Amino acid sequence: MASNLSSALTTFLRWWGNELGALLPRGPSAGQSRAARRLVVSVEAAQNRLILERSGRSETLAKSDEPGAAGLIEIARAARERPNLPIGVRLGVENCFARMMELPAQAEAEFGRILDLDMERTTPFRSADVLTAHYAPPSASAPRGKRGIRHLIVKRRTIEPILNEMRSLGIEASFADCWDEDRKGGVPVNFLASGRDAAERRAGLAPTLAGLVLALAISAVAIAILRHESALEAVQEQTEAARSEAASVRQAVEASQSVSAQISAMEELLKARLPVARILEELTVILPDSAWVSDLRIDGDLVEFTGFAKSAASLVPLLEKSPLFSEASLTSPVVFDNQEDKERFSVRLRLGDGAGILDAGTNRAATGGAKL
Repeated sequence: MASNLSSALTTFLRWWGNELGALLPRGPSAGQSRAARRLVVSVEAAQNRLILERSGRSETLAKSDEPGAAGLIEIARAARERPNLPIGVRLGVENCFARMMELPAQAEAEFGRILDLDMERTTPFRSADVLTAHYAPPSASAPRGKRGIRHLIVKRRTIEPILNEMRSLGIEASFADCWDEDRKGGVPVNFLASGRDAAERRAGLAPTLAGLVLALAISAVAIAILRHESALEAVQEQTEAARSEAASVRQAVEASQSVSAQISAMEELLKARLPVARILEELTVILPDSAWVSDLRIDGDLVEFTGFAKSAASLVPLLEKSPLFSEASLTSPVVFDNQEDKERFSVRLRLGDGAGILDAGTNRAATGGAKL
């Protein structure tokens, strides 16, 4: 029952969150920010221009070769002759920082906030020092479920002096954007919309917050009712988990005891076997410095090896004297190797009775395949 009530409460809160998001005012889209006819003050490094834009076409109405605030005086005079048209500022490409991002399509309502948070994290720009805007280029490709977004950033210290100077000349800018890369028009954004949208959201937030308080009060009552039953269910789940864990521990202890017995038996068996390293050490001690072994094979208590020596026949008596070896004999004719200037020999011997029996599988693993 508690689970059903929790599910219903979660559904209610999710619905209320969606309704709350719908109540918040949204910024105008790129298409809404464009008027059919409008004036654009293009502020560039070498020249200021007043442009009339209408139906995708543009016409230069006035221009001034004086950069900065001085060049805006003549532009403002021409703009005041058309008081009924909206007017805005357009900056050069060099004044707009742009970057491409891929964002989840379902988070479209939060693109602005996501981009600004990522800007703070990955770029030297800070929200207090810049104005930002974004749009989705039609040619941008993105994986399924995502959208390619172009994020634009302009420094406040670049645009605010221009806006203040225009304001002092009796002109209030209603939008601000940047030239696109091919300088055929402006990008479909409005840097001034973000600040106005924030103010509008703050103004309309009071009734929304009142509704949110009511929803939280209802949620608090429901949570208080569910708390006791949820706690009981949690205790029951923990009890079942403890029982399951105890059974697992019991099985682990039994398995550990079985493995311990096997290890003990293996240790006793290994104590009765002669290590391969001991055989190699004995051969190293017995053989003279003029002889060496090129190939060694151990199979049970049988040891065979091949090598070179000044006198191969003299090696057999030396091997017979060792307490570890017995039945030493040459297994093939002794051949003189001109390149080595020594006799090539092959010897077979058995481990003595007191040496123990070597397990063939263990020795092969120790010698890397029974051949050295």
